[in-house]
Amino acid sequence: MNAKFALIRIFGRLSILLQLVLGLNLALADTANQIERLPEEISSESRRRQGASDSSFEQYLDVAGEKLEYAASQAGELISNVADRATDISTNATQVKAIVVNGNHYLSSQEIINLLNLQLPIWTWEFSLADLKSRLEANPWIERVQILRSPGSGTLKVNISEAEPWLVIACREESWLISRTERPLTALSAINDQELLLKTAELTRLEANHYQGSRQDLEHPLISKALRSIAYILNVEGLGVPIETYEIQQDGSILARPHLINTPAIYFNADSHLAAVQLKSNLSKILTDLKTRNERAQSVDLRFDGQAIVKPALQLLAEEKSRTNQN
Repeated sequence: MNAKFALIRIFGRLSILLQLVLGLNLALADTANQIERLPEEISSESRRRQGASDSSFEQYLDVAGEKLEYAASQAGELISNVADRATDISTNATQVKAIVVNGNHYLSSQEIINLLNLQLPIWTWEFSLADLKSRLEANPWIERVQILRSPGSGTLKVNISEAEPWLVIACREESWLISRTERPLTALSAINDQELLLKTAELTRLEANHYQGSRQDLEHPLISKALRSIAYILNVEGLGVPIETYEIQQDGSILARPHLINTPAIYFNADSHLAAVQLKSNLSKILTDLKTRNERAQSVDLRFDGQAIVKPALQLLAEEKSRTNQN
């Protein structure tokens, strides 16, 4: 298939050169006519000037010679200019001499150029744009790629859209930065950019202590399930209470630990946007009811369809009762 594309590109360049040749023929037509007419004009002038002084005719021949020399010079310059243009177009249109990268922030332009793995200058039939696109999209930081050749400039333009850091998943031995498309971007231990490190501290955190933290661990179905649950919840603007951390359970469900001490821990699953909306609504009703009755709960379990299991905060109640008795 690459050979077929290469032939198509070669034929395209030959078409450009053919157009140049046709243009050259048209451009030289007037100059050629002038050159063809000069001998006849000289012969006619010679007959007309019979009997005239030799110096007068020699003067005419000098002028005619200058006209012929000028016409030949013009033709030569035109041929040279067109030849230079043909060479320039042929070289620049079929060779890549430079790569320009746009849209990158987390990856440097040089890192992206290195991913392309092209030795410049390189002929366009030596690579496929589809292959280059695949090389870049294999990098988790790159979500979308557009690669364009700039005709006549010898430049390859690479426009990319980078992944956006979304969540930190903290495993037993390694923590990972995860994108909004739920792809692992990089291990936190490999980040050298101070700006990115500061940004990770502000992201949602998912504790996954049941897993060691290899890239293979991140492909586990239960981790994928947990990430989707959190994504659905965050897409409906969260659970309605500030959450400090999320913890993945052994069944792939989520335990959300709120910032506020008086707010119960929340167990949940969310496998769709509608489920997330319903879960948030149910939680709001339960928390409102607890507040109305001036009761506390240790946890609210919303993992079961149509059910909510509220576990009373017995320890908290016991501590409050103890303080009351002491008073």
